[in-house]
Amino acid sequence: MCKECERKISLYFDKKHMLSIQEKVANTVRLDNSPEEIKKVGGVDCAYVDDLVVSACVILDITSWKVVDTSVVVDVCDFPYIPSFLSFREGPASIRAILHLKERADLLLVNGVGIAHPRGAGFASHIGVALDMPTIGITKRPLCGEIIETDGAERPILYEGKIVGYAMRNIIATPGHNVKTNDVPRLVSGLMREHKFPEPLYLSHKLASELKDIIIRILYTKD
Repeated sequence: MCKECERKISLYFDKKHMLSIQEKVANTVRLDNSPEEIKKVGGVDCAYVDDLVVSACVILDITSWKVVDTSVVVDVCDFPYIPSFLSFREGPASIRAILHLKERADLLLVNGVGIAHPRGAGFASHIGVALDMPTIGITKRPLCGEIIETDGAERPILYEGKIVGYAMRNIIATPGHNVKTNDVPRLVSGLMREHKFPEPLYLSHKLASELKDIIIRILYTKD
């Protein structure tokens, strides 16, 4: 961890407590089963306006590709961005947004890593364990591990001797909770359409960004 990140944690937060939480998450994560039937897939993503975090969740019926539920939470965020501690920055608002949904997703995509994390407890794993939901983490780049080059479309990511995710097209996909690691490429591929990210996550990102723009106009547009 960089010295600046260490400084931020030491100034404002209890690092030992956060590491203890991550250890509990890592010990609770299960990767021995995947959902048997998946019809509704959720995506959760966040956007920021100054010290406000906008968390948006979208539930997509993948049999029709129609949105069946949405939820947005806007809250004050006092936790800085620190690599490998994203759960403590975006988790509270994201969990509230998910809990406000009327529909329950069979699978949730999270903009953050799952077990491909220095302590095996990324944002997607944290949410999965907290809400007992199958989750997959989607990011633009790996947080840790080595991408193994192969001839296939999915390249495994190795960390400490085990596969913790896959590099797929222009994204990184890692199991979070209650999803088998080797099922991740199949599940994520089935959710790709014309966008860079899987459709549920693209839609949640779009919703969060739209609300962010509205908040900016309200706060900073002069009469």
